Amino acid sequence: MADSLNFCLPLMASLVPALTRRSVLLGIAALVLSSLFLLATFSQYSEVLIPSRRAYQNRPAELLDDTLNTTLGFQKIFILNLPKRTDRRDRIAMGAAMTGLEYEFLEAASQVNLHALPPGGENPELNMRDAHFGNWRSHMDAALKMVSEGISTALILEDDADWDIRIKSQMRDYARASQLLIQPLKNTTDEYLDPTYPQPSENDRPASFFVGRDDNLTAKATTSPFGDAHSWDMHWFGHCGVRFPFAADKVLPLARGVILNDSTVANPRHLTMQFGDRQLLEQYPPHTRVVSRGWGGVCTQAYALSNEGAKKILWEMGLKEFNAPTDLMLRQMCDGVDGRRQMTCYFPQPALFLQHRPRGNVAHESSIEDGKNSGYVEKAVTPNLRLSTMVNLERLAFGDEDLIDQYEDNEDDYKYDWKEGKDQDYWRFGVTDVEEEGDKGEQDSEKEDDHKTDHDGAHEDGDSEKSEQGKGDKTDHKDAHKEPKSRFGDLWKDGKAERTE
Repeated sequence: MADSLNFCLPLMASLVPALTRRSVLLGIAALVLSSLFLLATFSQYSEVLIPSRRAYQNRPAELLDDTLNTTLGFQKIFILNLPKRTDRRDRIAMGAAMTGLEYEFLEAASQVNLHALPPGGENPELNMRDAHFGNWRSHMDAALKMVSEGISTALILEDDADWDIRIKSQMRDYARASQLLIQPLKNTTDEYLDPTYPQPSENDRPASFFVGRDDNLTAKATTSPFGDAHSWDMHWFGHCGVRFPFAADKVLPLARGVILNDSTVANPRHLTMQFGDRQLLEQYPPHTRVVSRGWGGVCTQAYALSNEGAKKILWEMGLKEFNAPTDLMLRQMCDGVDGRRQMTCYFPQPALFLQHRPRGNVAHESSIEDGKNSGYVEKAVTPNLRLSTMVNLERLAFGDEDLIDQYEDNEDDYKYDWKEGKDQDYWRFGVTDVEEEGDKGEQDSEKEDDHKTDHDGAHEDGDSEKSEQGKGDKTDHKDAHKEPKSRFGDLWKDGKAERTE
C-alpha cells in the first residue's frame, strides 16, 4: 500500500501543472468563443445603436437603416463654403454636430477664369457675375471629386442650408418612398409600380403609392437605401420650389411615393411652396410628404448625386455648354430640355433642406447678390421646417429640452380651409419691410413657360422675392389628380391621414 502511494503521489503531482495549464487553455478558449458570440450578437444591432461612418453595401435587410448613420446613407457629405464666410462655416458645423452628421468642407470658388468656361459662358446676354461663375465652379468641383475619387454617392450642401433635427428619420421615410418609384417589382427586373414608366401617354394620370402599405411590392435595393444607385442620378432634397410632372410634359413618369401622417411636415396653413405650385396642398391631406420626379426645380440648397449622375453633370455643365445659372442648368438636365440630355431626378415636397435666414442684415445673407437686398431679419427663420436645426442652435448647444417648433399644430390649423387658403409668401418671411403677397390662386392662369422665366437672383441663395412658375399645357391641372377618398381607403380618415409602419 505504501509502495502504491509512493508511486501515485509523484504521478499526481506531475499531473497538476498539466491539468492547470489545460484548464487555463480551456478557459481562454471559452472566453474567446463567448466574446465572438457576443460580438456577433451585438453587431446585428450596432448599425442602429452606434451609427456607422459609411454606407453598407449589398445588405438589403439593413440598408434602410444606413439613413440613420452619420452620412445619412451616402458615402460622403460635402459642404460648399467660401473661406470668407466663416459665419456660415461656424453655423453649419454646429448644426451638423448637433444632429450627428459627419461631413467634409469643400472650398467654394469666388471667381473663374473666363477661358475655363464651357462654350456659351462668355455670352454677355447671360448677365452673369463673378459670383455666379464661382458658384457654378464650386458645384462642378464637388462632381469632379466624386468622379476622380470613385465616390459612389454623396450629399452636397450649400453652407446656408438648414434641416429638421429629425433629418435621419425623415431620410429613412424618404428612402422608403423613393424605392417605391425606383425599384422594380418583386421577382422582376424591368417591371415597375408606376404604370407611366418610362414615359406617360397623353391621357395618363398620376398614381400614388404609400409608404407602409406598398413597401413589400418592390424588390429591395442593394446598393443605396434611396434606390439602387445605377437607377438614379440625383435626389434634389433642398429646393425652393418644383411641381409634379404632367402627362403633357411627355418626358417624366407620373407616379408618387406618399408619406402620410408625417409629423415633421407643417400644416398646410404654414407651408409655402415658394416657386412651386399648390398641387401638394390641394391633392393630399395635412402632414403629407410626397416623393416624385419633378418639373421646374430651382435652388440648390441640397442634393445627392450618384457617381453616374456626377459624370453626367460634369460633362453637360462643366464641359459641353454653359447657358444659365447652376440651378437652372440642373433643372434643364432633370427636365431634359434646352438641348440637355436628361438625368433621372427625384424631389421631395415639401423639401427636406431649405435656406436659413439668420437674424441680422439681409444684405449680409447672400454671397452671390452681395448686398443687393435690403431689410433686417428680427428673428431667425427657415420656411417650412418645424424643428429647425439652425433656429434651435442655442437651445441645442446648451442642452435645453424645450425646442422651438416654428409651425406647431393648433386647433385653428384644422379650421383653416387648406385647399382654398392663401399660399403665404415666406420667401422673405421675417424681413421687416416685406409686404404680404396676394392670393396666388388668381395668378395661375397667367403663369408663363417656366423655362423662359427670368430667375435672376432666384437661385442658390434664394434672393429673388418672386418668380413665375410654368404651367405646362393649357389644361386645368387642378383636377389632374382628383382621386376619391375611397382611393386612400382606411388611410384617410376625417381629413387626417394615418400611416402604417
